[in-house]
Amino acid sequence: MVLTDLHGTTLSRIEVPRLADPEECVTLLVKTVKTLRASLGKERAKLSGIGLALPGFVARDRQTCLACTALGWRNINIGATLAERTGLPVWVENDAKALILGEQLFGPLRGSPDFSMIFVSHGIGCAHIVNGRLLWGNTGGAGEISHAPVTLDPQQALPCRCGNRGCLETVASLLAIGNAARQAGLSTSTRDLARLAAEGHADAVRILHRAGSAMGIATAQLIQMLDPSHVVVMLDPALKESVYGHALQYEAESHILHRTNACTMINFRDFEPESFARGAASLAARYFIFGHGGV
Repeated sequence: MVLTDLHGTTLSRIEVPRLADPEECVTLLVKTVKTLRASLGKERAKLSGIGLALPGFVARDRQTCLACTALGWRNINIGATLAERTGLPVWVENDAKALILGEQLFGPLRGSPDFSMIFVSHGIGCAHIVNGRLLWGNTGGAGEISHAPVTLDPQQALPCRCGNRGCLETVASLLAIGNAARQAGLSTSTRDLARLAAEGHADAVRILHRAGSAMGIATAQLIQMLDPSHVVVMLDPALKESVYGHALQYEAESHILHRTNACTMINFRDFEPESFARGAASLAARYFIFGHGGV
C-alpha cells in the first residue's frame, strides 16, 4: 500500500500480506489506511480517497469484484465495505487497468491517445488506452491476453488455472518459467536463470527463449489488432536484458505488418513491487482532479 500525492510521487509505503478472506482483508486494509493517514500529520484531512487494484474482473461501478481467481472471490462489494469502514471514497479496478490508468495520468506516456501496457509477473496482465480512454470491453475483459491460446499442439498445451489449456500464462509468466526451471533441475530464481542463460546453459536458454518468443508473438497480435503508438512491457529487470527480452522484441517485430509511417514502439520498463499500488492511487487522484475519473 502506498500514499501518493496528486503527481504520483510516493510519500510513504507499507507492505502487508495478501489475505484471501474478504473480512480479514478489509480489516487489514482499514488498519493500514489509518497508519498511512496518520503519517500525514495535520495534513491527513486532505486525503482524497482510496484506489484498490485487484487481479480479476471488476464491475463497471468500480466497487464490486465480480471474480478473482487468485483470491477465490466472486461478487464481493469490497469498495462499499472499505468506504464504510474508512469514511473515504473508494474506487476498485482490475490491476492491469489500474496500472495503465496510472501510466496515463502520471507516466511518460501521459497525453498519448493510443497505447497498451503489458506486465509480466506471476501472471500476465494487459490493458489499452484507445482514443484517450480506457478500453473496457463488453464485460471488462479487454486486454486479457494472459488467457489467449499460444500453444495449439495438445502434447505441449499445459493446463491453465482458468480451466483451459495452452494459454500464454502457461508459457510466458514468471510462474511458468519457474515451473519449467524446476523441471529442468535449475534454480527458479529469475536472476539465476538469466545468469545461466547468459553463460550459455542450454536449458536456461531454451526456457527463456520459449517464454519470450510466446510473449513476443502475443505482443505482435496485440499490435496488429489495435495499432497503438507504444506498447509498454513491464518486466523483472533480470528478464529485460536476458534471452527473454531479446526473444520478445525479435518475435514482436518479426510478426507485425510494417507500415510506411511510424510503427509501434515497444518500451521495456522495470516492474516494481509497488507499481500496482501507484496505479490504484491514480484512481483516487483521477476522481479528485476530474470529478468523474476521466476514464
